[in-house]
Amino acid sequence: MESKGECYRCRNFIRYYTRGAKQFNQTKFGWCGAKLCTVSNREGCEQYVFKKPTKKSRETLKIYLSNLLTEISAIRQVLEDENADKNV
Repeated sequence: MESKGECYRCRNFIRYYTRGAKQFNQTKFGWCGAKLCTVSNREGCEQYVFKKPTKKSRETLKIYLSNLLTEISAIRQVLEDENADKNV
């Protein structure tokens, strides 16, 4: 059996993640859609299909804007709470 590439670069590979304090952390394992089982990210197989790189700039921008809006909402809530305390 000749392996063409490593699983982490395959279109059929879906990586597992664990929840961290601030973000999700990658694991060394994932689900192979071709073999229908859990595999290591460094394995290879005959069903390897190269995963085309995606443009992440638009997605990164959406995440960044979402984080900014969340921070602005938190600041607004603090200011409204302070203003409500002064009016009481």
